[in-house]
Amino acid sequence: MSLPKKKKIIYMASLVATVILVFSLFRMLTIEYAEMKADKLFSQAEALARDNGSLNEENVIFSLTKIIHDRFEHVNVSES
Repeated sequence: MSLPKKKKIIYMASLVATVILVFSLFRMLTIEYAEMKADKLFSQAEALARDNGSLNEENVIFSLTKIIHDRFEHVNVSES
């Protein structure tokens, strides 16, 4: 028993729309998570800069660099 051609087209279009919607939602959530983690990292850098002296742009950037370096210190990068 086969569906009429018009119903097949509607079914396929709704399936494609559902897949696009799911991928769009996943992308949106991924971006939100990345922004949340970046805000947390920046807040940590501001706190570290405040603890080390004054809260100016140079100290925040230095603190951010230090935090990132400390997090990835154990990662080995091999040259190919």
